[in-house]
Amino acid sequence: MTSIQRPGGPAGPGGPSGPDDPDALAGPTTTSAAGPSDRAAELAAALDAGQLPPDAALAQLVDDAVAGLPADEAAELRALLADAMAADPYLAGLARELGATVGGNE
Repeated sequence: MTSIQRPGGPAGPGGPSGPDDPDALAGPTTTSAAGPSDRAAELAAALDAGQLPPDAALAQLVDDAVAGLPADEAAELRALLADAMAADPYLAGLARELGATVGGNE
């Protein structure tokens, strides 16, 4: 009869330990002080206050989405987003609720 042996590797008190200070671990970094939700909140507040037209707010959201991309990729993503807005009834409805022009019609 053979005896079953335990697999090798660290286990129990001699095994790996966790970080000494979990609060000191680096979290996600952002490229700006305001995160995406803050940017959307800023645009929504400006839109609600009448300081920004709906089409301009959507354009700024697209600008934010393509920021940092090479010019050809930014142009491609802009075109894809415009196509999606025109073709997807749900997205078009959301844009219309904001008062934006969709597909050349209000």
